[in-house]
Amino acid sequence: MIIYIIEDEPYALEELQRMMEPFMTEHQVIAFETGEDAIESSNQQMAPDLVITDIRMPGMNGLETVKQLKNVNPHLVAVVISGYSEFEYAREGMKIGIKDYLLKPVSEEKLTEMVRRLIAVAESEAEERRNRNEWSLFKHVKGIIPASHSLTGSLCLFTSVLGNWKSKLSWNEYGPSSKEACAWLTNKIGQANISSIETEPHIRVFLIPLTSSVINSELISTFYEFQNYLMQGIDHVHSTIGIRNDNESLDQTYRNTILRLEKRLMYDRSTFTPFEEEYAVTDFTEIWNQVRVLEKAVQQVNMSMIRTSSHSMIKKLAEQGLTSKQMAVLLVDILYAIKFKLPVGELNDDRWKTSDALDASLEYSTSAELAAWLEQKLTSWAEPANVQLAKPKELIPLVLNLVKEQYHQEITLQDFANNFHVSLGHLSKLFKAEMGMNFSEYIIHYRMKKAQQFMDDGVERISDISRMVGYEDPKFFTKTFKRITGMTPMEYQKQKRK
Repeated sequence: MIIYIIEDEPYALEELQRMMEPFMTEHQVIAFETGEDAIESSNQQMAPDLVITDIRMPGMNGLETVKQLKNVNPHLVAVVISGYSEFEYAREGMKIGIKDYLLKPVSEEKLTEMVRRLIAVAESEAEERRNRNEWSLFKHVKGIIPASHSLTGSLCLFTSVLGNWKSKLSWNEYGPSSKEACAWLTNKIGQANISSIETEPHIRVFLIPLTSSVINSELISTFYEFQNYLMQGIDHVHSTIGIRNDNESLDQTYRNTILRLEKRLMYDRSTFTPFEEEYAVTDFTEIWNQVRVLEKAVQQVNMSMIRTSSHSMIKKLAEQGLTSKQMAVLLVDILYAIKFKLPVGELNDDRWKTSDALDASLEYSTSAELAAWLEQKLTSWAEPANVQLAKPKELIPLVLNLVKEQYHQEITLQDFANNFHVSLGHLSKLFKAEMGMNFSEYIIHYRMKKAQQFMDDGVERISDISRMVGYEDPKFFTKTFKRITGMTPMEYQKQKRK
């Protein structure tokens, strides 16, 4: 939050600055000796959210200064400082939206209490406006509001998909928060009123007002930086931009960005596509030769060949730049072709479905995960009678024990699912229902708990603790620890010493 303090008497201004020191760690406090200087500054940088001003000053007085600043930010919260003889003058200020007043000499205790209260009021009102604005933007983006009622002016939509189209990941759990990301863009571009919405938990749209419908190379370069910023601690983020002109509805621009992403969202990588690109043209001759190999492997119950061919085929498709939407269609065709050669009498339950390939192709963000799913699918086709399923009540304790024993290693729920011949999707749902969080988050929480235990036991070096709980990068460990516990490892150690 930006706070202006305006006082024409140098000593009084210096004293106000001293009183405001407790707020300077979380807020930007800027001091001015005249209202004219404050107004000029507000035109050069972001407008103030809170103004504390003397009411009597040479030139422009406090009330006029607040009026002028409200032209820049109509939502600012203002306080005036007045003497007893100016009380009626201060009351007049209430009519223009001044929230409160302070009598001279200013008491540090009263100033502190008032500033805290007004900061809370300003933040609450800002949050309410954001919620209203986000809901309005959501309705525009999703086409709930007719195009004739769409927002006016040029806008740039920066659309980011986390993972894949049906990913179970959420922007609220990974990467920078919406507020942090908008602040980053505001700082880099110098454009205020940047906002964001989530059309789905894993799809975030940033709306950036433009003075022109033309995107220059400098802005494109900034968007590349922004893509890297969003990828903090995340492996797969897919982004693009779209420009909404006055003659186009916001939901149409959003749909265009989604169509563009469909042409570039691939496995094993992050992508940023600022311009229109066509689908990659792929020769599937070699792939269908591998499908013939898979057919024989399933018919002959050759588990080793199923595993090798499944992983080889999916990896090759990913390397050729196949998008997830293309993969979904192709994988359904492949499974149908293999199933067609199997005895019809066995095709009598859900394990023989081919449509679940659509969900798998659009959920996983790496080719290894998708290949493991395909291997498990074909294994169940090859020898369904021999597949031993553990009882649902036994599965989660076994998973928790695996985490307890191997938390310092690289472990995935897919490995466990393969070992116990269970569906990864089914196991994921069981785990979340039982533990209240997904498997990857549980491992993170468990590792952070172990890290706390190691620090409680006297281990001091952060790099050592990081390795002990499975993180090679101490910086990434520190960031993760703070996300989970609310403090850095060093802050935790200091707290324990008190």
